[in-house]
Amino acid sequence: MAPGDTSAIPPIEIFNEEFHATEHLRTEGPPVDGDLFAMECGADTRLVVYGTLAPGESNHYVVEEMHGTWLEGTVHGHRFEGVWRGNDGYPAFVLDEAGAAEEVVVFVSDDLPECWVVLDDFEGPGYRRCLTWVFDMEPEPVLAYIYEAHPPQIPES
Repeated sequence: MAPGDTSAIPPIEIFNEEFHATEHLRTEGPPVDGDLFAMECGADTRLVVYGTLAPGESNHYVVEEMHGTWLEGTVHGHRFEGVWRGNDGYPAFVLDEAGAAEEVVVFVSDDLPECWVVLDDFEGPGYRRCLTWVFDMEPEPVLAYIYEAHPPQIPES
């Protein structure tokens, strides 16, 4: 895929449906279709971080041994903190293309593909890894993984 060419990329919703339908296959065996797509577009080497995995935050130790670069970007959706489904005080994010452009940091690392199962386990059942567009990081939007609140539901204010 040529840089900046998004014509071959299916809509995010379609990819995420396929990706989550094969979640149970990720712990062993060869990569499944969703993983192959992420590998092809480089998303498997990018992690959107909006909370405690960021440098200087309480859970940064989970990724600090990985080699990589931190970049700034924006993702459309809703970021919130506080008590939600038992995750007291931890931030959450719900993707929404019509939502505000929320500032995030993106960890870019060739170590990530070997660590996704560990990160998925760390995040637990309250979060689900999804693919999203990241803006303002490169001249063109790029695809990256983000841990979205699961199920994605915006708490009432």
